[in-house]
Amino acid sequence: MKPKLIFLLLILTGLVFASGKYALVIGNKDYAVSPLRNSLNDSQDMANTLKSLGFQVTLKNNVNDVKGMVSAVNDFTGKMSNQGLFVFYYSGHGIQLNGKNYLVPTGKTINDETDIEFDCMDIDRLLSKCEAYSNNTNIIILDACRDNPFASSSRSVSKGLAVVGKSPGGTLIAYSTSPGKTASDGTGRNGLYTQELLKAIKNEGLPVEEAFKEVRRNVKQISGGTQVPWETSSLETTVSFSGALVSAAPMTINTKPQKITPQYLESEIERDSGNMIFVQGGTFQMGSNENNDEKPIHSVTVGDFYIGKTEVTQAQYQAVMGKNPSNFKGENLPVEQVSWSDAVEYCKKLSQKEGVEYRLPTEAEWEFAARGGNKSRNYTYSGSDNLNDVAWYSLNSGGSTKAVGGKQPNELGIFDMTGNVWEWCSDWFYSDYYNNSPSNNPTGPSSGASRVLRSGSWNHYPAYCRITFRGNNNPNFIGYTYGFRVVSVP
Repeated sequence: MKPKLIFLLLILTGLVFASGKYALVIGNKDYAVSPLRNSLNDSQDMANTLKSLGFQVTLKNNVNDVKGMVSAVNDFTGKMSNQGLFVFYYSGHGIQLNGKNYLVPTGKTINDETDIEFDCMDIDRLLSKCEAYSNNTNIIILDACRDNPFASSSRSVSKGLAVVGKSPGGTLIAYSTSPGKTASDGTGRNGLYTQELLKAIKNEGLPVEEAFKEVRRNVKQISGGTQVPWETSSLETTVSFSGALVSAAPMTINTKPQKITPQYLESEIERDSGNMIFVQGGTFQMGSNENNDEKPIHSVTVGDFYIGKTEVTQAQYQAVMGKNPSNFKGENLPVEQVSWSDAVEYCKKLSQKEGVEYRLPTEAEWEFAARGGNKSRNYTYSGSDNLNDVAWYSLNSGGSTKAVGGKQPNELGIFDMTGNVWEWCSDWFYSDYYNNSPSNNPTGPSSGASRVLRSGSWNHYPAYCRITFRGNNNPNFIGYTYGFRVVSVP
């Protein structure tokens, strides 16, 4: 494994970026000792991605000495008073000495500790600027292959990078792996961490902290648990890589629809909104011990309800809304590129059209139905422990959605509750909600910044497709992995 450090400093504001967005990208590859394979690819791809997000990007490759690195960083940090959006990205070697982290220029061969202190750039130089401009939101990302190639006999020069003990105000510091562990340089064009980071920051509506969670899940999954990214944070605002996120005002969800009859469900509703499956209420154990936001496992009781046999299709959405926003076109494909607000509006119009009230499922209703209700066999995925049997996901979808109902249904006869598209739920998302959730028909927190998403999608790895996995995003975000299904209560 070749050592490398990829260092990304993002300075984000929680306000409108009136002064623009700036980025400094440095890639150091051509070292005399242990040259790096992917550093220039990583820096170039990061520069291009940031440009596509509206940044003014300065790209510096193979900076030869510490003077050049300091000069570039000073020019960059000198713009911070503009209170714009700032990104500093570094790909190259990094070293930890006595608990401090240093970036290594390409023209220096490190023979002893004195070389590190005088010939490498101390990351504290950047942290001090973050502290000085703490009215911004500052994100520092360190992506390092942590096998130190220099002066390995020194006891003070440690494997990996040190965790900064205290983040400056308004700062998130992210590491590509746990302290003292090694990070993969990757087998393709990019290092593993940067490969997944590039994907996450292109998701323009994804809050920064959620983006890092997504990167962590993906890197952990791909590496088989050997590389687990790490963060420390003092952030107080919710922002995305593309700009500020404004939390949506709380919306009231009517959880008591008017009474409907099975005869009506089998005719009109079947024709216009997809077959509805009756789910007899019951008590189940919600959550898992996999991720912190899925803990603790707790007892929940839900009442009777009907739920869509499939996700809402493009034909159904077109018939109700008069438009089809989907990226992948096809009448029997699930509708996507719909926000939570769009899904709520669809339910409202469908209710008016049918004379029956529809809504999004609560998170508890969704999980109960996905588990198979009272017929549950406790599968990992909805309907099977074999993901290929029941889901379209990243390894079998071919890069797009698929017609609904094409895989094996779950115990209740419901299709695609694993994979194909993420499904919006009515609840606000809160990571610790399970610690205080009501036991009877929980409907989520009373307010929040993001709404719950369940099921994983055609573009996600198996870990995201588990029945208990909890996703979330801004209710106004639109993505080609986001869809929904409807419920109604008798």
